[in-house]
Amino acid sequence: MSNNRLVRDYLAVATPGQLDLDAIRSFLADDVQIEDPLMSISGADGFIEALRSTGTESGGGMRSTVQDVVGDGDVVAARVLFEMGPMTVQFSQWFWITDGKIARVQVIYDPRAFLERAG
Repeated sequence: MSNNRLVRDYLAVATPGQLDLDAIRSFLADDVQIEDPLMSISGADGFIEALRSTGTESGGGMRSTVQDVVGDGDVVAARVLFEMGPMTVQFSQWFWITDGKIARVQVIYDPRAFLERAG
């Protein structure tokens, strides 16, 4: 499987409202590093627990649309549009792949819309 396909398959099960936590976990290296403007998590099990605790499994009116997945070798980037009610946020996600697993994810976006919503 190509690394671009691996990322597309991962993103297909990591959609709010359609989260498949077991499938997500199967794509991740045990010691995956997840970096996001609002959080940083080490380890696949910790990431799965964070997803479980956010309530994104049910969706809650959230939707994400994968717009592009591009990559070369062990680094793949995705552009994703996230929508929740009137809020729309454009994400860039960078994935580093090692031995067929996602070893690191860097999520880049402007977090102000989330911070204002949390108010």
